[in-house]
Amino acid sequence: MNPSLSALPFSPAQLEDLNQRQRQFLLMLTGSESLSRQEYEKAFNVSDRTAKEDLKKLRELGLIHTQGSARSLRYRLIG
Repeated sequence: MNPSLSALPFSPAQLEDLNQRQRQFLLMLTGSESLSRQEYEKAFNVSDRTAKEDLKKLRELGLIHTQGSARSLRYRLIG
């Protein structure tokens, strides 16, 4: 596992099926209170659809949770 990922409050098993964008996003969240889907799209130069799929997987795995609704939706680390 990438040494910087060891700072995350998750086990290596929880992170092994994530793509590089998802792992990097988790690291970004350690330095920020919350981030939006639009910030994810911009940071990784991905489409709205790709961002939604990536973030959905992180939510389903219990690694992040949402705060707010609709246009004000933000993502935060769990843990």
